[in-house]
Amino acid sequence: MDIFLTPETPIQPVPHAECFPDPDDSNDPFSRWDGGPFLSYAHRKNILHMIPLGLRHGNHRENSTVAFTELNNPTDLDQQHKIFTTWFFFGLLAEFLGSNRQEDPDRAPDEPDWETNQRQIYEYFVTSVWPPVFPAPDAESCATTESEKKESNNETKRYLTAQLVPHLLVPNITPTINNLPSTEARQKRINYLARCLQMTAHYVANTLSKSFSPPALTAICGLAELFSVYLMVNISVYQTFGPDIVPPPTGLSFDFKGKYLSPGSSPREQMTQHGGWCKSDLGRIDSLYQRLATAHYISLLDRHVTGRRGKHGACNGTMCLTAQIDNKTYKLSHADEAAGCECAEFDVDIEAVRSVLLGSESWPILVFEEVTGEDGAEGEVRLGVKEFVKGVDEYVALSHVWADGLGNTRGNSLQKCQIARLQRLISDVEKAVHVANPSQPRPKYHLWIDTLCCPVASLNPDTNAISLIRMKSVYECAAHVLVLDLALSVHEVGPLTAVEALLRVFASSIWMRRLWTLQEGVLAKSLFFQFKDQPVHAKSLMNMVANPKDFRYQVLWLDISNEWNRLNDVDFVAANTRDRYRHKMYRWIRGALDFRAVTYASDEAICIATLFGMDLGRIIEASQGQQDDTVMAEKRMCELWRMMAERDEGGIPERIVFIVDDPLTTEGFQWAPRSLLASVDQGGGSSYKTLGFASKEWTDEANQKTERGGYLTPYGLAADLPALVIGTRPLAGGMGLHDWDGVLAAADKEDMVYFYHQEAETWYRIMDWHTAQGARSGTTVRALKGYDGMVATRPLCSSLDSGRIALIKSETDDPYNAMMWLMVQILDDGPVQPPAGSCVSDKPGWRARWLRRVIVAQVHQPEVMVLETMRKVSREVAENEQENVREFIQAKELGTTENEVYQAAREGLRQKLKDTMARAWREEPGFAEAVETTYGQGLEEYIWASAPKFFSHERVAKATAVNHRWFID
Repeated sequence: MDIFLTPETPIQPVPHAECFPDPDDSNDPFSRWDGGPFLSYAHRKNILHMIPLGLRHGNHRENSTVAFTELNNPTDLDQQHKIFTTWFFFGLLAEFLGSNRQEDPDRAPDEPDWETNQRQIYEYFVTSVWPPVFPAPDAESCATTESEKKESNNETKRYLTAQLVPHLLVPNITPTINNLPSTEARQKRINYLARCLQMTAHYVANTLSKSFSPPALTAICGLAELFSVYLMVNISVYQTFGPDIVPPPTGLSFDFKGKYLSPGSSPREQMTQHGGWCKSDLGRIDSLYQRLATAHYISLLDRHVTGRRGKHGACNGTMCLTAQIDNKTYKLSHADEAAGCECAEFDVDIEAVRSVLLGSESWPILVFEEVTGEDGAEGEVRLGVKEFVKGVDEYVALSHVWADGLGNTRGNSLQKCQIARLQRLISDVEKAVHVANPSQPRPKYHLWIDTLCCPVASLNPDTNAISLIRMKSVYECAAHVLVLDLALSVHEVGPLTAVEALLRVFASSIWMRRLWTLQEGVLAKSLFFQFKDQPVHAKSLMNMVANPKDFRYQVLWLDISNEWNRLNDVDFVAANTRDRYRHKMYRWIRGALDFRAVTYASDEAICIATLFGMDLGRIIEASQGQQDDTVMAEKRMCELWRMMAERDEGGIPERIVFIVDDPLTTEGFQWAPRSLLASVDQGGGSSYKTLGFASKEWTDEANQKTERGGYLTPYGLAADLPALVIGTRPLAGGMGLHDWDGVLAAADKEDMVYFYHQEAETWYRIMDWHTAQGARSGTTVRALKGYDGMVATRPLCSSLDSGRIALIKSETDDPYNAMMWLMVQILDDGPVQPPAGSCVSDKPGWRARWLRRVIVAQVHQPEVMVLETMRKVSREVAENEQENVREFIQAKELGTTENEVYQAAREGLRQKLKDTMARAWREEPGFAEAVETTYGQGLEEYIWASAPKFFSHERVAKATAVNHRWFID
């Protein structure tokens, strides 16, 4: 579809979107757009049955009398193609171009000839030739005669084209709004256009047939997205429509990308089969890039990398394993592997490196020296070592992907051909800087690369630790940081647009997937990306994209600028106030660490502490003497959390307890994430949505005023949060909690449980987070392993029935929407005083053990009536059938479930439950209707089974104070 920008050389041809309605067919009511208001099209065409009640427009009587039947009795697919191509493509075009008759009387002074404009829509946005010519042949000239059809036996196809739309936005669409007579009229018009986009987005996402033509759907969504961004940018940035215009109530951030890159989609298959993309790349792109136009562009990029070792077959949904290195098999690379170079290694003077690190507060840099004497081949390049002197020396620091072969796990050396290559690359940077500043002398830069300037830990642990501590200063003081990644260096940047160059950096480079390279990019004051032909300055690329003439670049710019901000939005480090620091820091962490990874888990705390300017000496000392990387990672992360709490007293948001999926195991830190990287999941799926800092609630600007900080204590995280303490009780005296077990024929599979809050007279349902999400996300973290004995049976009951259970909730309270709550086990009989010396008040609190995350939602009518009737039935049977219950329990305890006594008792209970429920169905006013509304029709004979399923016993809740103190661990 030509509404999108595409790469210079796409991996596959872009499919054309067929124009399904035939504009020549006067007998088809959907052959042409009728020129009426967009939102009332379904009323005019009598297709209201295809529209969900929530999307119906206006106050028409039919909105409530015409049933929505599309899901159960869908319209023929060919007819859907005609209807929604006409409505959502041509109708949307006409609405934004001002060609439709309006529902409101406020219009521009000179109303256009709408019939002429309707004809022009088909002239300019339908074509029978490709590429289109403008003005395109109109619909009538595209038609073929009957004789022509017989001769060719092939009817001419028409295609949708939107190539002219970006050029019509400013000259054609802007005046239709600005020429309205008042600010009120302009605001009303913008609000209406936003509702048109909302209608399109919601119908496409939730109701449109999954079999709808993908090219046509992409064309519709691409057009709507362009209009949406056009309004968003012009309202919020340019104020084109006037300074008093505000964003519409619906907002403009509609999801038009949808499932474009979902598993099984054509673009996704195309990327893996023809584009050389990894599964984790696709997960990252789908998660981080919100615009359809960006996803479409990236889906056409060729990501094959000549010379990169490893294949993507073993990669999972969050981690690209080709970027992980193995010390046992890692090999240095030559500058030109294909040429078969066999040059020797160059060993840096490691004693000179150590001398600088031990004898100064600075760090070593490397000086290029050409050999001219007898000690080496003529013209050979070597590297000398000198101490960096600020204000005197200038150097380029390299940021490279070790998997490409420029690292060294065994010593401080590189192949000699690589040394010569690095000299050429630094020279190219010098040239690029001079070209950008011709009035200044050409600079002369030295080199810093970790492979040669950081002593290997196994050989020189003392100076390795020093080099790590000074790493932040190394990248901050570098004149430039040069990024090396094979995914970039195989492409010449000259023929590429700035958009393609940046998307190759942000979307396809391994450099964007590693944690070490994040700090190197963030700390750089000047960043270059090395392509095959030349280095390119990052800011110059951004400037070229920021103000394009073609508005389609604005759509891509929104996603590209988000990636850029992740490398630059670190001003929170210098913030002073607690609230500002906390929210900016964690919001940045949530975005910047997405889908990044490290080879060694123990490196994560070092990288994060470096970014925040924390004392790396403490991080390294915390794992002193440890050899196991897992143990080192645990100890370092504990120290990192301790330092975060110290740096900003009370600065760890207490809401963290609701989003942690894989906590640490160290006493006092069992509330804290083991990792802040979404890519720690080693399973086949993606845990991005559930790990670390993916929770929107934690970092919303709207919550900044009410968010409280949690304090670190030896008992765990101190947090003041409301909770419901859950108690259990039998249905009748003498009964246990699960005496109904075995009444149902099949094993009872727990999908949810209910409890009653007596004080509020409110019912709630609980679902276990992992039961609901674990299988879908493929999560294999320790949190799931802890449930092994319970998940297979009844995880919630097993926890709730153990007693001393509380459900802690956040302050955000929307009773009708599901929320994440934390299930904890209360450890003491009453409150305890905080440990002496804790950075927390003397307020006592309850110690609680972190158990699991649960989803809790308030139950509303008519389901409340169903639950109360079920409870009533269960109580009645339990109280009146105690003899049968006792015989049933005794038979189960003896293990004689096959004998006649057990079978008779079981059948008696089943029949009594059936009879009692049948009486309730007949006699309880509104019960039958409530069941049908809640669960569906045809359940009269089966609803009895829900009584023993959900009410083998009762669960009741009592609320704590709103600011109840908890010590969570």
